[in-house]
Amino acid sequence: MAALELAAAMVPFMVLVLALPEFCKLAWAWNAASEATLLGARKAAVCGLNSAAIKTRMREVMPWLQDDNIVIAYERPGATSCTASGATACRVVQVSLSGYQQTVALPMLPALTVSLPSFTTSLPREVMDSSC
Repeated sequence: MAALELAAAMVPFMVLVLALPEFCKLAWAWNAASEATLLGARKAAVCGLNSAAIKTRMREVMPWLQDDNIVIAYERPGATSCTASGATACRVVQVSLSGYQQTVALPMLPALTVSLPSFTTSLPREVMDSSC
């Protein structure tokens, strides 16, 4: 009887123990996505409009990001967006990360795909462009 009770208690315990690293990996991806948008916005605040260095900086944190996941928007007072010709009028940069999915493999269950929420960071833009 004791062996049966041990087996019944051990199965859920082992599933929990083996699932813990996957949940930690999901929490790491969540934190990395937030950090990637922050670092991308910092880079976009000092670099020229739509500089390739912005996405490169974000990929240093999350190398598996695709161009579809990253959106960079520049705003100026009284207008919805900025152009390269009016770059000095851009006052705010907004970097967003959306559509990222993380796969979680739980023991004895099929793999789950978890969609992370959208992450957005806005920062004031520097007046002079830096060579990035």
